[in-house]
Amino acid sequence: ASNQHKLKHPVRVGWRQIPDSEALRYLIVDQGHHRVLEIDQDSQIHWQFGEQGEAGDDAFHLDTPTDLQWTPDRTWLICDANNGRVLEVSQEGDVEQCFDRESYGLSRPVCAMRLWNGHTLIVDAELFQILELDAMGVVKERITYYKTGMSTDLRLLEPSRLIRLPNQDLFLYNERKAIQILPSQKKLLWFSSLDKIQTLASSQA
Repeated sequence: ASNQHKLKHPVRVGWRQIPDSEALRYLIVDQGHHRVLEIDQDSQIHWQFGEQGEAGDDAFHLDTPTDLQWTPDRTWLICDANNGRVLEVSQEGDVEQCFDRESYGLSRPVCAMRLWNGHTLIVDAELFQILELDAMGVVKERITYYKTGMSTDLRLLEPSRLIRLPNQDLFLYNERKAIQILPSQKKLLWFSSLDKIQTLASSQA
């Protein structure tokens, strides 16, 4: 493999299917190289954003990205965590929207998701918040899932994945812990360490 294909601390791998085709593309967050990229099953790079090995905060660079989503709007949603922003980027590599620290009060956004209704969910790991923005980028909800004074058992540090359940509850987890949030009442519904879930699953097997 060439130097372009070398990864450094990849933290997220996803996939998407090419329309009218059975071909898959793999979406990789190459965090240590401050870039995100899309490759095919033959490891051919079809798209990337960020300069390999160069951190920066302009319209062409990233600093420690954490998440990448191909949206229903045929754009890329990138969590640029250390720059405190989420970028929406076109297939051509142009920044179409920037949800940043100044406009949205973000500190360390680590997960982002574009919903089918055009809304965007952003998880801020440092503020323990989930923001829901409408299609115009206006904040509709700001849910704080951990506050000072709550038991540290409930505190989820650096979530790595956000899932929206069919009932619209939000499920957040990392390699140690999972929590479920009821957005309509802005409250934590459930939490568990993953080793407890694995132990329960093993006992029922």
